Amino acid sequence: MRLLEGQGVTKYFGGLAAVFEVDFHIDTGEVFGLIGPNGAGKTTLFNLISAALTPRTGAIKFKGKNITGLKPHQICRLGVARTFQTVKIFANMSVLELSELVKALETEFGVSAAMPMMAGVPMAAGGGGGGGPAITPGRTRFCTSISSTPSLTSRLDSGPTS
Repeated sequence: MRLLEGQGVTKYFGGLAAVFEVDFHIDTGEVFGLIGPNGAGKTTLFNLISAALTPRTGAIKFKGKNITGLKPHQICRLGVARTFQTVKIFANMSVLELSELVKALETEFGVSAAMPMMAGVPMAAGGGGGGGPAITPGRTRFCTSISSTPSLTSRLDSGPTS
């Protein structure tokens, strides 16, 4: 079954095509990697899938439903979670505590409000209050993405460029 599909997805910034007529699909259970040099449009494509940006043309479908034009929180509620390379986290919290906090914020304020409310909080060395493992950026990305119980998670990460 097709989990995620893009058909003719295009995004311009001014006169520059960052993503041009991209077609792709990811099937249920498939692990998929997107590799390319800086400026190739990888981040732009992730932003289009998660609705941080809107494509000029084309369609993005999740489980057969056209999600083009939906808001980011609507896409998240359908089951598409997005993590980011840089995360700001609360000091002295375990992974379990952070996950519970995210879930509580989503319940109280909606999924679109939970992540911005956590932004801007400085990362502290150490952590690990509450008896759980210490928070690391990787664990933070993982627990924030699974707190929305997604069918699909995306992680944009820059590895070594040499």
